[in-house]
Amino acid sequence: MDAKLIRGFTLWELMTSLAVIGILLGIGVPSLMELQRNMAITSAANDLVSALLAARAEAVKRQVPVTVCASPNPLAAAPACSPRSTSRGWTPSERPWSPPTGRPTASMSP
Repeated sequence: MDAKLIRGFTLWELMTSLAVIGILLGIGVPSLMELQRNMAITSAANDLVSALLAARAEAVKRQVPVTVCASPNPLAAAPACSPRSTSRGWTPSERPWSPPTGRPTASMSP
């Protein structure tokens, strides 16, 4: 009795496993992309809600109207409002700001 050492796998096994991997990736990748898109939308909505809550708190605390507007750099020492659509966040401000392009802002009064 000759004992054969079998190492590796056949071409048929390789093709079957590649087909299974391809099917799983075909199902999983679109779902992952949609999940990433949904998380980005949720994050943007949460940023806006946080800015509105901060503006409301400041309006009540200081007893002055507070405006929330889009800002390219909301974490700067003196963030500026910008009418650009490429804003990276929201910034509350005591001074009223009217956008030149008619872009809406949110105002909170005490």
